This record gives sequence, C-alpha cells and structure tokens, in this order.
Amino acid sequence: MKEKEWQVKWAEMFLKQATDFNDHISLVICTLFHLQAENDQSKIDENIRVISSRNLRMSEIDWNIRNYIQFSRLYGNEVLENQQQLMSSIRTLISERQGDSEEIRKQQFNHNDVIRKAHSDILNMT
Repeated sequence: MKEKEWQVKWAEMFLKQATDFNDHISLVICTLFHLQAENDQSKIDENIRVISSRNLRMSEIDWNIRNYIQFSRLYGNEVLENQQQLMSSIRTLISERQGDSEEIRKQQFNHNDVIRKAHSDILNMT
C-alpha cells in the first residue's frame, strides 16, 4: 500500500473510532437523563445495563483512539487530554449521579474540534 493510501486508511479508522466515542457519550448522557425520571424498576435496571454496556464500549474505543492518535504529532496529546477529561466526567456522572451535563457537552464539543484537527494532521503526514 502506498504511503498516502495508508494515511487515508489510518485517518479513516481513527475518525470512525472518534465518532463512535462521541456517540456513546451522547447515549450515556441521554440514558442517565431518562433514568432520573424513571420509576419502573425493570426500566431502571435496563437503563443501568445500557449505561454499563456503553461505558465499557467507551473504554474499548478509548484504547483504540490511543493507538490511532499516535500519528497526529500536532494534536495527539490534546486529543488524549480531552478524552481523559471526558471519560473522567462521565465516570463521575455515573458513579456519583451528579455533574454538569452542559459542561460535559462543552468538553464533548472541544474534543470533537481537536479530533477534526488531528484527523487532518494524520491525513497530511509526511
């Protein structure tokens, strides 16, 4: 495979993982929101299972992104710092059932912004 094809493929796989990470954060936040208003124990249990499953998947995706991001020399560390902050905020929200969802949304936006920059950086590697 030519170098440019490799860069495109690597950037594509990185972006897919980053998009999945973003989607799982949104789903966890929304499920937590629904959980607050739920009174039916079976639905509460189901929401808790969903949150646990999504959180586990986010950890797997976190690992994958850590592998892909090493090729973004300009933004790799920033991606990792933002991602760690998001993971910590989500863990706090889940374990303590408290936190500022608007703050997490802002963290998520910042993370997505740096993901976009890192994706471009991987595509433009020399």
